[in-house]
Amino acid sequence: MRLKLRGGFVLLVVALVLSAVASSTAAASGPVIVNEEGEEVVHKQITGSEPEVIFETHEGEVIRCLDGSSTDAGEVTGLRSLKLTITYTGCSLPRSLGGESCENSGRPTGYIVANLVGKPVYLDEKHTEIGMAFEPEVKNAVFAKCGIIAKIGVHEAGKGGRDTLVTPGLTVHSACASPGQQKLRGYWEGESFIPGYLEASTLSSMWQEACIRFEWATGLHFEENVQLAAEAVKTTAKPRLKPVKGAGSFPVAFTSTGGKVVLESKELGVECKGNAGAGSFTNEKEAKLTLKWTECTFPKLGVKCTTSGAASGVIETKELAGALYHTYPEKITAEGKETGLVLSPASGEVVAEFKCSGLLLVMVKGSIIGVVSPLNKQTKTLALTLKRSGFVQVPSEYAARNTGAKVTAVPKCSYNGNKEFEACGIESASALAFTGEEVMLEA
Repeated sequence: MRLKLRGGFVLLVVALVLSAVASSTAAASGPVIVNEEGEEVVHKQITGSEPEVIFETHEGEVIRCLDGSSTDAGEVTGLRSLKLTITYTGCSLPRSLGGESCENSGRPTGYIVANLVGKPVYLDEKHTEIGMAFEPEVKNAVFAKCGIIAKIGVHEAGKGGRDTLVTPGLTVHSACASPGQQKLRGYWEGESFIPGYLEASTLSSMWQEACIRFEWATGLHFEENVQLAAEAVKTTAKPRLKPVKGAGSFPVAFTSTGGKVVLESKELGVECKGNAGAGSFTNEKEAKLTLKWTECTFPKLGVKCTTSGAASGVIETKELAGALYHTYPEKITAEGKETGLVLSPASGEVVAEFKCSGLLLVMVKGSIIGVVSPLNKQTKTLALTLKRSGFVQVPSEYAARNTGAKVTAVPKCSYNGNKEFEACGIESASALAFTGEEVMLEA
């Protein structure tokens, strides 16, 4: 690629094209992004960071962005799609080419921002390897200018799916087989190979293949464990909550009330005289709720336990995400298959955090299974029961909806700032009273 220096400015245009949705037919088939149980991703946020990034052609012209200062942010938007914004910082042409910084309109100097859409694709003809393909959300977008007239932008998509970045696995890593040439140069849809590679151009030359070189492979970080799978598994219908009288639609709000709560581990013993809470089922399998335990003490020390910002003796959980599953191993009751509401932090890892006597810091993380009843019966109220056997939560496992595989869900506690978390058990009984609605928990 020819570069021309005029008054210290470089005439350079690089196509940063990272492609995901190649055709309408592909949207209905092909690999998918799912959680570890083979189901659609619930916690959808994506973050990440990049090492030093180099944009190059086979002739070696480069734009460099600083090591470790680039970030990724986005979300999973469906089984076969995600959106991702990559922000490269400290980007400039090399000194030999004038050294001008690159910038987006309205962005700080040195920034290159790419808004991308992505989809999972097959990397081989036999459909055994799966990767990702990305493309710009908006065609012909100019990502950045380097100097007055040097630009980094997007060339209009060529025939046959060019202007595409194909990457291995759930990464935004783009390996270069040789200078200016991507290692992965396309993907497969059915029996057809779709070429996919980046292109670059000066303002005075034809578009030609280009490459993004990273110092090492980079993964995307998801809120929950995700994987690329050959196909989506049909979701098992039960257990599920059905609103049967009232508005008959979601969300279905509820309040929670109950009595004594015990939280115990080898080093920890907390007792609360009451519990309350509120939340809603957002669909037939999932809920959001927050719990509040009242008159909480550490009897061994004779002190109260309190969450920061709450009234004395009150422990408040973080917002919790609930999901309905059958417990593992399968247990058949007179009402149906035993069903649990698996409670986990809606974000992060911490279920609850509080201090006893203002000095002893306690943290609870992980997941908790509460057994729900009655089953297969129209009701205004569901019972939610947390049980323990000593320091062990019971039940501590549930069955993945599609495979029946065993999944462990237990709480762990940290006492007095110790970074090591140990097994702990939580015991309580609550009633979930639905507001203006009658429901049926089909199990």
